[in-house]
Amino acid sequence: MPKNLEIADNPNILLIKDIDSNLIQLEGIKLNEDVKKINIGDIVDIHVIDYEEQYSNFAKKVEQFNNHDGWIHMAGDFTFGIKNKKIDSILLKGKYVDKLRKFQYQDIINALGSPDKILVDFLFDLWGDTEDAKILVYSKQKLYFFLDVKTLKIKEVHIGNINEKQYEPEDIDIVKKRNLTIVSRKKTMKWFLYGLIILSATFILFNLL
Repeated sequence: MPKNLEIADNPNILLIKDIDSNLIQLEGIKLNEDVKKINIGDIVDIHVIDYEEQYSNFAKKVEQFNNHDGWIHMAGDFTFGIKNKKIDSILLKGKYVDKLRKFQYQDIINALGSPDKILVDFLFDLWGDTEDAKILVYSKQKLYFFLDVKTLKIKEVHIGNINEKQYEPEDIDIVKKRNLTIVSRKKTMKWFLYGLIILSATFILFNLL
């Protein structure tokens, strides 16, 4: 185990087998540390759960974490999840994930072993629920690798605690059923649009006559 577990110096440490996520730090901050350790000057946005009056002053917003949970979005394009005044999770995107995008599904398994489970993140849009990411879950390390469904490359990494109930277990039958539903809805929408165009053209022609 290397002594330096700073993601900013080497994001590849996330692929060390049996890594202890409580020892990992990002820009000097670890899981379970007090929210006040975060440098306010590096904050770009704050969301406080169940708090109606969202102050524009970041210092005042941070104070609200004494009684509320939420998220702090940082300038480096990453997010700290806050629970009970502590850093409960870290969401990596942007520049830190860019250095990990070369790693695919099999590379992660080769490094960390088989995941404890695979979840699926669905994105709701006009056509229905679209499969947005596959999630490799390593429960002991508290690591969640979100993979692009087409390339199977890393697109996000969650460290710490997340609500797994917001995702669904990978089930080939469920995914196929949802994908078929999307295709069916697209076909229905296509014929609806064709009908609307014909109806509009008929209406215009009738008025010209």
